[in-house]
Amino acid sequence: MAKGTNAFDRRAKREKLRGANRAAPTTLIDGVEFSTPFWPLLDEALVKVQCGPYIWNLPRGPLIRTSKLFQQQLSGDDTQTRVQIPEHSDPDTVTLFAEWLLTDRYREESYYVLWCSGSLNQPKGPLHDPNPERTATWAQKACIWAWVLGYQINSPGFMNYAMQQVLRLWWHSTPWGYLNPHAAKYACTEIAGRPSKLKELVYQMVIARWGDLDFINSKHEGWLDFFEENPDLNIRFLSEVGKCPEQRMRQGWRAIKLHNFLESEEKQDNIEEH
Repeated sequence: MAKGTNAFDRRAKREKLRGANRAAPTTLIDGVEFSTPFWPLLDEALVKVQCGPYIWNLPRGPLIRTSKLFQQQLSGDDTQTRVQIPEHSDPDTVTLFAEWLLTDRYREESYYVLWCSGSLNQPKGPLHDPNPERTATWAQKACIWAWVLGYQINSPGFMNYAMQQVLRLWWHSTPWGYLNPHAAKYACTEIAGRPSKLKELVYQMVIARWGDLDFINSKHEGWLDFFEENPDLNIRFLSEVGKCPEQRMRQGWRAIKLHNFLESEEKQDNIEEH
């Protein structure tokens, strides 16, 4: 799908196409169905995207345009028909990228998932009376896992889409999400010294809301592991946490704006400021 067209026109075109033929789904990737009229929009040679034992057939052009990793793997060799997702990536999250690649978004599920699992979807948590120490809504976990995958495959557009969801669900929502230290550690993933804007966001949220038991259980032993794995936060944390909670929250509201956490990309017409 061309990324350079106006975002409003693209959305209108997608809605028109969806309404044109809802009764004739064609499955391109497992678990995601697209109506037949989407196929003319693809009009691209398909590439096998592999993550462990799982394979998705996705259009070559959008892969090259949206991921610097895939661009490196595919550029200069028109016969290349397979690309590899980095080791240890989550296949469930790759499905979100595939759906975003074709529709500019991914659908959110309504069940709970366990923080401690590296997989996005498995195992599922209890459907009733969730324990925030162990579980989160699917959407709360998915946006973090999606951003990290975007970081792993170096896809600025997917990272920016995921960051919108992170801020919507973790900073602007009422009530606020409950930040589990396992999620915070996963969000702070770094590769070969590349800076992570999600890591910076987590740092700022931890400093702003430390002591707010509705957001962070500061007595959870997992936070000791988090600070040990992120020593660069220690000095910042110690210099800020002594301030009164209201002052730290005011600083957070001034600093935590979407544009401060977006990746640079040629076309950003699908990014909306919050």
